[in-house]
Amino acid sequence: MDEKIDGFINQFQVNIANTKKEKETLRRLRHEIFIEELEYQLKADEKRKLEHDHFDDAAIHCFITHKRTGLIAGCMRLVLPFGEGTLAPALPLEDFCSPLFKHPTYYPQHFPHEKVCEVSRFAIPRIFRNKSRQSNCEGQQIEFHKAEVALFPMIMIGLFLATFALVGLTGRPHVFALMQPNLPRALSFSGFHFTRITDIFEYFGTRGAYYINHQRASNEFKRELAPLYRHIKHQIRDSLPDEYRPASHRSHEALL
Repeated sequence: MDEKIDGFINQFQVNIANTKKEKETLRRLRHEIFIEELEYQLKADEKRKLEHDHFDDAAIHCFITHKRTGLIAGCMRLVLPFGEGTLAPALPLEDFCSPLFKHPTYYPQHFPHEKVCEVSRFAIPRIFRNKSRQSNCEGQQIEFHKAEVALFPMIMIGLFLATFALVGLTGRPHVFALMQPNLPRALSFSGFHFTRITDIFEYFGTRGAYYINHQRASNEFKRELAPLYRHIKHQIRDSLPDEYRPASHRSHEALL
């Protein structure tokens, strides 16, 4: 694992999308993956090929770039509801699966809105899901080194460690996500143990709503990932706008 972590640190960069251009690049990538490849019927600007919804403006957008090629290797967003009268008074999953919640405790409305968040639009481009050393990208053939391909599974771990860091930096310990059942199972091997809070249902394939608490994740995620977590947190901390950080956290970040 130490070798994989060193390789990831050397070959990948974790970023926060703060500019309009960066956010549009991620929306274009989401369009490519969710609408063109997977054929999900999501809202989109088809003329510019941008996938988006009204939660985008209430979210922190994070992405990983492959340093040598400059290609985006993965992205996600953390939706932060800001209460009544705002663009996102609730979480995305509350829009369509509130009637399905069955857990007696882990329901978004049971927590203060400033303490909850939702991970969504988790996406890894096909070329970084392909185990082949040669991949096609916008008509160009990209050849990856064998050592680079061996690190592709670390992209998913890197995205969730970035999520974990953002949850701590924003002071929102109650994390919700809508996922295919195989993803929380895969993440459990890294020590991220999600609790399913709905029955499995059909929504662009098989899905379930899940919950994880930041403190629980802090205690359970594998210690060998700690150096990578600290590295990723350092990368995104300085680029995270102050508006997303609780005032009490700004002077105590080293303790998070």
